[in-house]
Amino acid sequence: MDGVTNVALSSVRANDVDGNTEVDFVVGGYDGFLYALRSGLGDLVWALPLGLPVGDPIAGDVDADGRSELFAPTADGFLNVVDSGS
Repeated sequence: MDGVTNVALSSVRANDVDGNTEVDFVVGGYDGFLYALRSGLGDLVWALPLGLPVGDPIAGDVDADGRSELFAPTADGFLNVVDSGS
């Protein structure tokens, strides 16, 4: 993660976040970001600023479109939803 050091992280969730059928890793950061990383070299796919420490991400296809949505809890008690694979 370019420029990010010493960040406490949540548990890791394996999920295809960009629709290329390859497994990526999603992890919440206590720095307020939800990170998606490529499984090979760990290159950053995206970092989504949520503003508060992010807990363990959850994945599930709740709208039956064949792609998993990501759910990321934050320290304020909210559950943030990210439509992955689009």
